Amino acid sequence: MRFGVLGATRAWRDDGSEAALGGPARRALLAVLLTDPGRPIPVGRVLDELHGGTVPDKAAHALQAQVSRLRRALGPDAPIEHSPSGYRVAAPPDAVDAWRFERMADEGRAALGAGDHASAAALLRDALRLWRGAPFADIADAPSGRAHAVRLEERALAAREDRIDADLRLGRGDAVVPELRELIGRHPVRERLHALLMRALASQGRRAEALEAFAHARRTLADELGTDPSAELTTLHTSLLQETPPDGPFGGGAVARAPAQHTSFVGRTDEVREVRDLLRRARLVTLLGPGGVGKTRLAAEAASGPPDSEACFVELAATRDETGVTQAVLSALDLRETVLLAPPGVPAAGPSVPVAVGRLAAALAERRTLLVLDNCEHVLDAVAALVLALLRACPGLRVLTTSREPLGVTGEHLRQVRPLDGAAAVRLFADRAAAVRPGFTVDGANAADVRRVCAALDDLPLAIELAAARLRTRDIASLASGLHDRLGLLARGTRSADARHRTLRAAIGWSWDLLTADERRAASRFAVFAGGASPEAAAAVCAVPDAANVLESLADKSFLDAAAGRYRMLETIRAYAAERLTAARTTDDDAGRAHALHFLAFAEDADPHLLGAGQLDRLRALAAEHDNLLAALRWAVDGGEVATALRLLAALSTYLWVRGLSTSASGLAARLLDLAGDAPPPGLEEEYAICGLVVAADPARAATWRRHREAVGAVVLAGGGRRPYVPFRWFMVTVGADDARGALALIRGGRDHPHPWARAAAHLLSGFPGWRPATPRARNGSSASPPRRSGRPGTAGAPRWRSTRSRASPRPTATPRARSS
Repeated sequence: MRFGVLGATRAWRDDGSEAALGGPARRALLAVLLTDPGRPIPVGRVLDELHGGTVPDKAAHALQAQVSRLRRALGPDAPIEHSPSGYRVAAPPDAVDAWRFERMADEGRAALGAGDHASAAALLRDALRLWRGAPFADIADAPSGRAHAVRLEERALAAREDRIDADLRLGRGDAVVPELRELIGRHPVRERLHALLMRALASQGRRAEALEAFAHARRTLADELGTDPSAELTTLHTSLLQETPPDGPFGGGAVARAPAQHTSFVGRTDEVREVRDLLRRARLVTLLGPGGVGKTRLAAEAASGPPDSEACFVELAATRDETGVTQAVLSALDLRETVLLAPPGVPAAGPSVPVAVGRLAAALAERRTLLVLDNCEHVLDAVAALVLALLRACPGLRVLTTSREPLGVTGEHLRQVRPLDGAAAVRLFADRAAAVRPGFTVDGANAADVRRVCAALDDLPLAIELAAARLRTRDIASLASGLHDRLGLLARGTRSADARHRTLRAAIGWSWDLLTADERRAASRFAVFAGGASPEAAAAVCAVPDAANVLESLADKSFLDAAAGRYRMLETIRAYAAERLTAARTTDDDAGRAHALHFLAFAEDADPHLLGAGQLDRLRALAAEHDNLLAALRWAVDGGEVATALRLLAALSTYLWVRGLSTSASGLAARLLDLAGDAPPPGLEEEYAICGLVVAADPARAATWRRHREAVGAVVLAGGGRRPYVPFRWFMVTVGADDARGALALIRGGRDHPHPWARAAAHLLSGFPGWRPATPRARNGSSASPPRRSGRPGTAGAPRWRSTRSRASPRPTATPRARSS
């Protein structure tokens, strides 16, 4: 169905017939629901809109009855729905003439700004034909009705100005003069109308009348507002006096709109709403985030909705200095670049920055404008100075900027733009993939690969779009298998994109080049962290002067994300930083070593506390650094740093054992054991033995364990050592084997160990309730064959155990009995 609120409320069915809505109550109810088509409106708000501040008793029941009658009036396909959230009209906004008008008005203004004057005139005429009377006339006294009416009437007047502007550029000046005089009579202080009339008269050779129109405007502004004409209207007057072609911001073209998008917008509907709400409360909002996260698209969508002011979009990527920033804004506002009122010595073709800022302030002082400044990170100082000056001079101005770091201006509200959530990332991939491979859909066969690709690319929209484009020549499984080289995989992009967005490497490189030397060194060294880092760890490994401030600066510039007391780096940025670290290794090759030594000290400091009262706190601290600890161990093993690796694995072994994660390090431990050889390095005997015990706990490493078992056993059975759990672990691995007597001797000896944990473990095992080897006996009482081995994982051939105590036994036997030799 289609609905009309630009006049009396009406509704039309799909076949073109009009629905008979009935009396004013039903029309008012439908108008209230159409104030936000497609979204539920709470019952309480509907009642307030219909009845004002005093809602009568039983109004809710009456509302239900009116809704039922409205449904019957609309017919069997009535799109009126009810949910716990309220009532809604289940129709898209474009089904309502008010919202369709705004869309067409925006398209007409965009066409005007692009120089397509004929299309602009046609679009704007069609938009204005939708008006049948006062908007939301049936709820004119309701709060939302009044608010929408004021906004729509302002949009209608702006649309008429744009349409007249288009007609003027098409050479129809004579036709618009009467209309302009009538509009000026109703809106005498609207300067754009005066400027359009002056241009229309001048285009017909009626220069004297145009000058008289300016004089009339000056008198009206003085009488009504006590002010002089703006600099722009004065500039137009001067051009008429000099007999130069009239031009200016009020008629020289519409302000630059956000670039039209040719792809769908996926996954940020709520964020668009949040940014718009923030702009209603704040005059300066900055969207922050790393390259490729979608700041520009979010800003464009937020600025293109139903506005209460005009929006001007300024692209700053190509600017390099303060003058360039100001000139870019002048151009976007379609202000002339000559300065007729410039002070002596200022060349007409190139206004000084202070003069240009003054012109901007004069042009925007009386207008309600949303100024969008895109890509500010490389000209922050210039943008900050300009924004501060304009906000002070223009009370109706609001500014939305996108940047990879804040402007640092008082009153700035920051909105972090995060990567897409997982579901939205998959939808974006599917949408872009279908464009290059028709018929592509995400289904049960490929969903895991699609999610794997998106997750590996940090759910960044730019990276996902580049990856989806590769499906033209690759299948999804091949794409997922190539994720080890993210930057190389996405080294080709679309020709239509800006150079910095054609590849993922270019997008990150744009920001990288803006970093200082210390920031680049810190960022590249941060790439060695596998799971983020605490500020202390990051400062120690990044090794730059004033590391704390450098790291905070990297967070401000969206290279690091600071949350929950840790710094983290997106994997795509980390891959780029790792490339830079590799390229710098001729002069900076110790980042991996610094990382490994830092976490070696961290683990060795935590290890003694894991068998005491501080266990829980240290377990949490080690768990937070789990990925970094294994990365440090991997670096040491890969680099043949046997001593460092043995010490680190030994310090981690209790943590891994307590958390049941020993197998996560068993592969590295097996490699390390082979690197160490058949004899422990001098001074690292116990560390060597612990490495062997980690290998023994993983049945998949049985071959390695068999090669080194004897050497490890010799170290353990020799006794001593600093770690009281080694005999306990050895007992668990070897009991029931040929050297079980030695293991049991270690346990019994542990009952007098100075460490309380060792004593407790020894007593626990020594007094375990009645466990002994299950040794079958022959009928004559002699021993039969040796006990069967269970082959249970982690016991290296230990036998099955069974309890010899019945449930009625008063107490267990004192000790387990070792198998006789």
